[in-house]
Amino acid sequence: MKKGSTKLLVLQLITLIILIYNAFINNIFTNLYLAIFLSIVFVISYFLVGFEKERFNQKKRNIRIIIILTISLLVIKYGLGLITGYQYSPYNRTLLGILDNTLSIAYLLVICEILRYTFVTKGNKLNFILTIIIFTLAYLNITTSLTSLTSLKTIVILLTTDIVVTLFENIVLTIISKKYGYSGSLSYTLIMNLYLYIVPIFPNLGEYLDAAVMIAFPIILYLFSNYILTDFFKEKVDIRVKNTGAKLIRFIIVMIIIIMVSLNSGIFRYWICVVASGSMEPTIKIGDVIYIDKSYKKNIDKIEEQDIIVFKINGKIYCHRVIQKKVNNDQVLLVTKGDREGQSVDKWTISKSELVGKVDFRIKYIGLPSVWLKNAIER
Repeated sequence: MKKGSTKLLVLQLITLIILIYNAFINNIFTNLYLAIFLSIVFVISYFLVGFEKERFNQKKRNIRIIIILTISLLVIKYGLGLITGYQYSPYNRTLLGILDNTLSIAYLLVICEILRYTFVTKGNKLNFILTIIIFTLAYLNITTSLTSLTSLKTIVILLTTDIVVTLFENIVLTIISKKYGYSGSLSYTLIMNLYLYIVPIFPNLGEYLDAAVMIAFPIILYLFSNYILTDFFKEKVDIRVKNTGAKLIRFIIVMIIIIMVSLNSGIFRYWICVVASGSMEPTIKIGDVIYIDKSYKKNIDKIEEQDIIVFKINGKIYCHRVIQKKVNNDQVLLVTKGDREGQSVDKWTISKSELVGKVDFRIKYIGLPSVWLKNAIER
């Protein structure tokens, strides 16, 4: 048994009891207060067993590889969103809003990973297991209130989404922390938790697909990082790391190209196109890329007034807003009009046969190069 592991065990049990009380009985900790509490636990652990510095000669490369892998996984997740669609971020993305949302969480994540590293380097197998449970509860504090588990339905939903996801994540983070130090686990968890408050859109994967993805990601991260970093101190790893990273980047680029081509071809439920007309300004501007949900073609009755739709008239594609919905002989007809000031009501009505789909989402300006190229060719 490692020296000090018994003292550490007592400290972990006390910490676990407090976290269980917080999670299931009375939620007394905000993220900031939880970070302060765990900081106190870290100070106590420092006096009990000390703190072991990371021993890796190649720590910077270790961190760099894990960051590359983590960002690559996020790119894949957003690539899935090209198929399933996106949703707007509900968080305030002004500078003050981002700082307000992220500072306390970032502090909590940092202290969690440093304390996790202390537990696994100074403890034994029992300490290792307790570490996973402690930080599963700590991380759940960020996203979930377990005091809301008042019915079988809520228990099943949270168990199959947040709880299982967080448990798997913390198993992997604890293994990474033990093998490669807190720098690796901290790099992963900062990126995966803080990007939510910064980016304007999220992939709309749904609760269960998102849960499956977030269970798979830390496992994939560990498998890749373990493959790359196992022989970390051998010279031959230099070539392997370089080749593996290059292959991974090429693979991601190829996958993105395939997905983009597929979306442009209309194979999937979602179709993307670049807006080349200003009839919907200022809502949608020239050069914006719009994501069109084609499932509404079969469900035109679900289109409501004020929805923005894409339709095809005489071989030409239009994107206009629905200003009136009519039913004639059980056939839904849509009256449309552009948003630009002075735009008149369209002279046609849109039926199921003309409808392409509903505009679900747009990204500003990224289609401008293709508009410029089209205009240059037409000249």
